Amino acid sequence: MAQLAQTGVASALKTEAKVLGLIGTGHFMSHFYYLTLPLLITFLAADYGFSPAQLGFFIASFSIAAAAA
Repeated sequence: MAQLAQTGVASALKTEAKVLGLIGTGHFMSHFYYLTLPLLITFLAADYGFSPAQLGFFIASFSIAAAAA
């Protein structure tokens, strides 16, 4: 009986570790994308000729979408 309980605890810990790993990875990717925006914006402005107002709208919409998710 005790061995069965330990197996259940070990299984629960593995499941929790997987869930926390997925959440942590998603959180990291969110920060990574947000921190790469300034670099990407310089290329977008140079390659496509976006105005500062258009780039500001792009950042604002990205931030709102990230906050809503």
